[in-house]
Amino acid sequence: MLDLPSVEMRRDALQARRLRLSKSLSEGDLAAAILIVPAGTPIPIEGTDQYHSFHAHNDHAWLSGSRRAGSVLVFDAQDTDSWALFVPEATREDRVWHGGGDDLERIAELTGIDTVLPVAGLEAYLVARRDRPVALIGHREFLERPGA
Repeated sequence: MLDLPSVEMRRDALQARRLRLSKSLSEGDLAAAILIVPAGTPIPIEGTDQYHSFHAHNDHAWLSGSRRAGSVLVFDAQDTDSWALFVPEATREDRVWHGGGDDLERIAELTGIDTVLPVAGLEAYLVARRDRPVALIGHREFLERPGA
């Protein structure tokens, strides 16, 4: 039988990873930066209505514990505890084909990230911080297709 870590142990490990990174980012050149770590989006198979198997960007999964396509982890370096996870809300079609998924409170419980919001709020979050430098880890497609 596979012995998986408890939710608490996993959440504690994720929080420790984010804390280590946030402390290092809060010092030096990135002390005022906004760090963006997108999971990425599924890649369509040309000529079909299907997609290749999705795998979240490693840094996103390692820091957030989430492997949800389209989710974005954001850190505000001016506040070492200011991590936010923006996740896509399941559409009716998603619910039919893939199940309902977790609600925002459950995602917060599993990841240890207090601020879990619908991805639709990401633009307003970034606009409110538009005068700050931005560091992007992961998929450059985020810059090219931010609404994808």
